[in-house]
Amino acid sequence: MNKKTWKPYAAIVLILLYGVDIFWLSGFCVYYFGEWGIPMYEGLLAVLALVIVVLFREDVKRAFPFHRPTIAKTVGTLLMWIGTLLITMIPTSILLYVFPEQMSGATESVSELSGGLPFGLAFLLICVTPAIFEEIAFRGGLFSCFRGFRSPWPAILISAAVFGAFHGSFWRFVPTAMLGIAMGYLLAETDNMFYNMFFHLINNALPTLLLQLTSSVASEQMESAEAMASTGILLVTVAVYFIYASAGPFLLYAGNYLIHKGQPGYDRGLLPREKKKTLLGLVLVSSVFLGLGILLFGIGMFE
Repeated sequence: MNKKTWKPYAAIVLILLYGVDIFWLSGFCVYYFGEWGIPMYEGLLAVLALVIVVLFREDVKRAFPFHRPTIAKTVGTLLMWIGTLLITMIPTSILLYVFPEQMSGATESVSELSGGLPFGLAFLLICVTPAIFEEIAFRGGLFSCFRGFRSPWPAILISAAVFGAFHGSFWRFVPTAMLGIAMGYLLAETDNMFYNMFFHLINNALPTLLLQLTSSVASEQMESAEAMASTGILLVTVAVYFIYASAGPFLLYAGNYLIHKGQPGYDRGLLPREKKKTLLGLVLVSSVFLGLGILLFGIGMFE
């Protein structure tokens, strides 16, 4: 097999094919097959990625690397997910505050699907299926198109941007792309798709579980909650998310340490002396988040 580095024009082919699947074929699949149309069009994404990899004679194992996971890296992935989630709540909460109706509408379809299915089926369709198929498509096939660059960041950023855009909502682009950056970084640093798939799985599992739990709430209460969401959130709520996000940089740092544990540069413990500048940077960023949160909370008290 020819193992020459891919050229980015392969990415254009994939993006066009993914667009046809997500924005056109998905509607037919869901219309004719209901919820079972979801794994059909999601699965097609993975098939397209595999086909293009083979057609362009890329090394399949290099494009879709899998290795036995370790406990340290798995825990590191979990910490990185929590840290990323806390930080993405900043743009999400700001958008909810400024554009409440648009943000509320962006999540309605997922809420309706999850709330109307048994938990096991909802978990399969909303959590497992995207975690496998979307990662094969975006962090597998598309990511591989840019492996020829010396730095992994073109692959990380471009695949994350396409991932965010193809979720079909302008209002969800920024937080979704941020999650995509974290998953791309995991793949670039571990060379193991298990970890970005695990990240994707738990990220989808949290709202699915919450929606399933709230499905038992009385309909009057649910209608009241939906009405509140459509009219926006309070500024003090945005402030609270800023305060929560102040823990994000430290969780990302700890998670990054665990996914590299034992490697050169990460073999002298979590807080080595040579990382002093990095730690000071973390303290600075966290202090900014915390300070803004306290400031917004004070302003919000007088709304």
